[in-house]
Amino acid sequence: MTKAPRQARVVGCVALALVGLVACSTGSWNVKESDLPPEAALAYPGASAQHRSWNPGEKGEYIDGGSAETVPHLSTDYSMSPTAVMDVIEWYRSHLEELGYTVDPPVRYGEVRLTGVRTTDDFTFTFVVRVVPSADDTAQEYHVGLEVKPT
Repeated sequence: MTKAPRQARVVGCVALALVGLVACSTGSWNVKESDLPPEAALAYPGASAQHRSWNPGEKGEYIDGGSAETVPHLSTDYSMSPTAVMDVIEWYRSHLEELGYTVDPPVRYGEVRLTGVRTTDDFTFTFVVRVVPSADDTAQEYHVGLEVKPT
């Protein structure tokens, strides 16, 4: 037996042991992108999606018992011509409330964040809009995240 295959096996076993110590997967959420509500495509007028990413999430826990869950979510980054930050936030607030979301007042800490939550028989949707203002309180881009958690 040569050294290379034995070393590869040892390295592989050590890597597997380390992964086992860090987190153990216990399955998926069984949420598909097709489970997203129509408002997942909600965009401020004139804004265009620059990047869109669906993460189906994963359930698991760390070896110490802590949660290693990643909730299924859609992330979308938008660009637009310079627009007043609060115009974007208020537009989303209005539309989310019309769709039955409970919307918290916007929070401003360097960025302006709006969060709305709606629960159906099957899912809880958490819709988050984040806008980072420039010095003149306008923005040319913003981010929307939509978490989908089975009820």
